[in-house]
Amino acid sequence: MNLAKEDNGKILFLKYRKVFFSVLYFQILETSDIMMSKDVEEGGKIIWNIGTYMTLTKRKQEKRLLEFGFKLQKGEYHIVVSAVIINSKGQILISKRADYKPNGLMWELNGGSIIEGETSIEGIIREIKEELGIKLNESDGILYKTVRRDDPPADFKDLWLFKKDIDIKNITFPDGESIEARWVTIDEFEEMAENKKLIGARDFGREDYEKIMKEY
Repeated sequence: MNLAKEDNGKILFLKYRKVFFSVLYFQILETSDIMMSKDVEEGGKIIWNIGTYMTLTKRKQEKRLLEFGFKLQKGEYHIVVSAVIINSKGQILISKRADYKPNGLMWELNGGSIIEGETSIEGIIREIKEELGIKLNESDGILYKTVRRDDPPADFKDLWLFKKDIDIKNITFPDGESIEARWVTIDEFEEMAENKKLIGARDFGREDYEKIMKEY
């Protein structure tokens, strides 16, 4: 499966990996600047919206199975997705993690890892349905940005924006990973992050919020 494309002589993002527990993996070699959003196609069908792509000086493509408990090799990344859901009042939807999870009882923007065969947008739609019992539409999702994080486990994090009014009373927690949800202002969001009651704020903050409210 060749996912690389050419653009003005530059080799673009990237490679596909299947793993034991069905998470997608990519490998970056000698990368330069992150560029624009781009869909990867095969046989005329979009199979993966990578959100961003990168120019490469060389590339390597392979498939191998990784057993549960693996450690990523240098240059390997997995893909995670997160939803920034904002209502008509400009409030942000967050949820509290179940106590059995890492960082249990802390608040967060909902999301998780995409699985084999999913696009990024399909992954976040599934995660929100599983965690909050809310059905979002793919057509309403806007890929706001992708963050490359090199701290282990290394990943690319897609932040998806949804503008939607949701009644808290209609939120359920089907998979038990979240136990409570609430709408907060950006001031409350930042205060919770500063007081270490909320995780994930390093990838979304006031600057992002103000840009979203102005441009979207």
